[in-house]
Amino acid sequence: MATMHVYARVTIVTRENGERVAHAPGAELALPVEEANRLIGLGFAEPRDLAAPSRPAPAKPEGEALSAAIRDVLDALDPVEDFVTGGKPSTRSLAAHLGYPVSAAERDAALEGLDTSGEGGDAGEGESGESGADLLG
Repeated sequence: MATMHVYARVTIVTRENGERVAHAPGAELALPVEEANRLIGLGFAEPRDLAAPSRPAPAKPEGEALSAAIRDVLDALDPVEDFVTGGKPSTRSLAAHLGYPVSAAERDAALEGLDTSGEGGDAGEGESGESGADLLG
């Protein structure tokens, strides 16, 4: 079976030896070509040029630097596809743009005081366990 090497843009879950294994954003995976192309098409992975050296995942900042990074990508998000109920950006979409996982608490802290709902206030609804693409073999 032919494989393709890709970088995960979001957390991708695979099944290896009967166990679920989570691969963080930035991880390099060797997947069947059809599945790799599907994940690339969904924006969950990007192809790896095998001639180029491996690249490390971007370092996740902390504190105000993380909050600033989250706020910086808001304009790049799709207002329909990348936001959840309550007008908050999904943690999955933030992770895809930033290259590292972002928790709902980190997102909420970064957005505190900002109106992301488009309705003049925060609806106060949270989101649950977004983990990215789920690839089950």
